[in-house]
Amino acid sequence: MTFVPQTIFCLSVGYLWNSRSGMQSDYAYAEMYSQSRWSSRGWGPKRIKAALVPKGISGAHIERALQHVFLDEEDDGEKDDEDEEEMDKEKKWGMSKSAKAHLISQATKQWLRSGNASLETRKARMVRWLQYRGFNWDVISPILRQLQSKYPAQ
Repeated sequence: MTFVPQTIFCLSVGYLWNSRSGMQSDYAYAEMYSQSRWSSRGWGPKRIKAALVPKGISGAHIERALQHVFLDEEDDGEKDDEDEEEMDKEKKWGMSKSAKAHLISQATKQWLRSGNASLETRKARMVRWLQYRGFNWDVISPILRQLQSKYPAQ
């Protein structure tokens, strides 16, 4: 009798993984991985995607998982003009209101760490910090403007 391991435990994920039939889908893994990296490390979509591609996760699963993590929010079922306006902003940023608030909170902490540095140095540090985490210029630029207006140079 030959033993052929059909299931293995993926300890880093904590789910049962069946390598033959794909008991856990790539989408579930991508979603959990994305949520974990976003909430614990502040990774952005580009960085998460760059980490998932070498793991063999398809682009469609990655995009769907990123959309779930960065765009989906609890919905009260009612939509009005303000909701439509918010949805347009979300599409531009590629992030929901709660994800944006989380990112701005993290960016504010980073901005305040720069302390006595010149404005240009602070901006450069913030751009590098956000780019390293996988955010594009469509997200970085409004954050910089917001931080500059909220915390002007002394």
